Amino acid sequence: MGANSNIFHPRILEKKDSKFLVHFHGYYIPLQGVKFIIKAAKLLEGKGIFFNLIGRGQTYHTDVKLASELRASNINFLEPVGYEELVDYMNLADVCLGIFGNSPKTELVIPNKILEALAMGKPVITANTLAARELLVDGQSVLFCRKADPEDLAAKILELKNNIELRNKIAKSGLELFKSRLTETIIGAELLEIVNKI
Repeated sequence: MGANSNIFHPRILEKKDSKFLVHFHGYYIPLQGVKFIIKAAKLLEGKGIFFNLIGRGQTYHTDVKLASELRASNINFLEPVGYEELVDYMNLADVCLGIFGNSPKTELVIPNKILEALAMGKPVITANTLAARELLVDGQSVLFCRKADPEDLAAKILELKNNIELRNKIAKSGLELFKSRLTETIIGAELLEIVNKI
């Protein structure tokens, strides 16, 4: 796991409006828990919080149908994009999202998109899982929420919207974590050490 730091790195934020923007990208599969993001978005409707959801996959049509049934007006479904355009979307975001599903795999993985967001100095919200706790610290390098719980996810998004100090703290600490433990050079050296022991 990792992120290309030549592509994913902090950039100057040039927002054109005051919308609080929440970003998600990934394959639409149960692991991601997109339906919980959609339900959280509906709970946050009317609070100046908007969602960009980028991707396609297994649950896409079901998830879009759910958003339609809920009449959620603050969600923008976007086609998959290349890395350079993805970075532009991430750069506009105030918060980036990880995974929220309740499948067994959710407990076991840290998706690359979390590391990509850390590398860009973006605050991340993701499910509190065994894998995530091996690397991330709640309230420092990430904000955890309960998995498969749209109410808790909505509460955590609102907390970051209303607490700029916490938002900046998590963004700064997450970036420091990436630089100290997750760059290509550091991960490459760890892999080389493992190979040399075999």
